[in-house]
Amino acid sequence: MQQQQQDEHEQQVAMELAQHEYESWLNANLRHPNIVQLFTSFTVVLEEHPQQLLLASSAAAAAAGGGAGGLVHEGAGWAGGLSWKTHLVMEFCELGTMQCVLQRGGFMDPLAPGRCNVAWVLSTAKELCAALAYLHSMDVVHGDLKSSNVLLKAAGTSAWDSRGFVAKVSDFGLSRVMDAISAANGTAASSSCGDAAATAAGSPCAGVPLGQSRSQAQHFGALSHAAPELIRGGELSKASDVYSVGVLLWELLTGQVPFYGMHPGQLLNAKLSHPTSQLLPLPETAPPALASLCLACWEEQPGRRPSMQGVIQQLNALALELLGEEAALLAFPDLARQVLAQRRSAAAAAAAAAAGVQ
Repeated sequence: MQQQQQDEHEQQVAMELAQHEYESWLNANLRHPNIVQLFTSFTVVLEEHPQQLLLASSAAAAAAGGGAGGLVHEGAGWAGGLSWKTHLVMEFCELGTMQCVLQRGGFMDPLAPGRCNVAWVLSTAKELCAALAYLHSMDVVHGDLKSSNVLLKAAGTSAWDSRGFVAKVSDFGLSRVMDAISAANGTAASSSCGDAAATAAGSPCAGVPLGQSRSQAQHFGALSHAAPELIRGGELSKASDVYSVGVLLWELLTGQVPFYGMHPGQLLNAKLSHPTSQLLPLPETAPPALASLCLACWEEQPGRRPSMQGVIQQLNALALELLGEEAALLAFPDLARQVLAQRRSAAAAAAAAAAGVQ
């Protein structure tokens, strides 16, 4: 029995260490301006209960005729008392988390009580979605997107961006590489998960960490930001990340804590029995198009939610509508490139039509 317990403990230690190494490996292979960069990492194995180990060793030494202060590194106390600490050396984001800024009302318009600062909301949302779109393009699902996992790094201000920071996504402890399913379960990972054409939560669009089975991987992050299908036992997907983005958008729009005052049991029951749109009412002061985007991200059926690229396209359209073309093109280079390409295409088509008439 003692040997079996020791074997089980060692297996648990190995699995936990593998998970830490997996997170470090994944983070080290991600390169994006809106993802916190990992420089290096290392894991140190420690003694979990040194006092118990000392007592056990002293007793063993006394039984053997030794002194009370003897330390004997042998027996169950040494084999069963291990813990570890993983150190991650990461990019320094000196302004803290987005959650802290939200709690201070940093995204609300000081000149219009009850209204959000639309320019700040759009800029920050675009950065978050750019990071998620990059992850999804690599078939990586974040799995724990929330405001405390978004860090803010100081940046210069300009006439079109007065925030003084750039948002960066962090914490990949629950992230999944979807391609790992093929090796772990013998199924093909779909690259369309999270798109409008994707299927519901039962599709094989979920990732499994290296060394874990599908059942071991069925975890999700904060209950407040978890998609309903995950609570019902479904698997992580790109669509579940989109749901989390919708909750973050609601936080940016309202400056409030989602599901504030509800304990986990209440929240669990509420998410299983009510649509998110009823649980997180959108303020009347919110721009209608932004409110509609939140609702699209909260669709109960994962396959009906937009892809992350689709969310970015909607944010671009909103920027043109709410900020005006000049400010939007200055604030968002990707939008400027898109508009320029459209204008060139239209000019080329017009020139071809004119040549055909002649």
